[in-house]
Amino acid sequence: MGDVLVKEAIPQEFRDSAVAGYLKDLADKPWNAESQAAVFKKLHNAEALVGKKTVGLPEGDKDEEWTPFLEKLRASKPDGYEVKVQQGQKVDEEFAKDLREAFYNSGIHPRQASKFQDVMLASLARRQAKQLEAAKKLDAEFETISKTALGESNKETMARVKKALDEFAPASLKQFLPKLDNNSLVIMAGVIDAIQRKYMSEDDLKPSGTVTTNTDPSAREKAKTLMASEAFTNEFHPKHDETVAEVQRLYQEAEHGKK
Repeated sequence: MGDVLVKEAIPQEFRDSAVAGYLKDLADKPWNAESQAAVFKKLHNAEALVGKKTVGLPEGDKDEEWTPFLEKLRASKPDGYEVKVQQGQKVDEEFAKDLREAFYNSGIHPRQASKFQDVMLASLARRQAKQLEAAKKLDAEFETISKTALGESNKETMARVKKALDEFAPASLKQFLPKLDNNSLVIMAGVIDAIQRKYMSEDDLKPSGTVTTNTDPSAREKAKTLMASEAFTNEFHPKHDETVAEVQRLYQEAEHGKK
């Protein structure tokens, strides 16, 4: 083996490039233990360099290290990012501007920004569906409780009680009525109904006009409109928390029939 040179030990298909490149300094040396160790050392170092070049991530946490790297990822300008919304909704331009600036300043690739928004929109859609389901459940629970406690005429009774509350409840207490839970509301309605039946005539107990619901449809429609808005569905919208709170308030108002 001592008579064999390094260049002769290299397979023919790799020989020309190796001899002209990374093994040039070893090509005419004997293929012995020393030269073999030198070849494998070169291969090891080359693999390490290829790995670093492929990943290309800065090893430190300094801006001067990351800025050149991020420049290769980010869009050429903030407007280079697409801002996505749920189907049928309009883009809030003020929020979209802030989001594009955030993507750009963070050095996010447009593809990453797109995928990120897909995941977030899917998550928000699931949350919205859960909130709608919760609202329907509250409606069903209230209907069941009120019918059990007040009988089949529960809608007429609740309308009559509501009228009494609007007329006689002190102003300082009216703000707390929408915060009553279903059980408390029905108990209060039952007590007021009992008092009315004891002290009011049959004519006064009869509902005036046709009563079709014990809830406030206008509040419910407002809540549904808000739930379809960008401010409600987009968790990163600057008015998201405020809008969610308003939706919850409107549903409470709708449940209790407060107009």
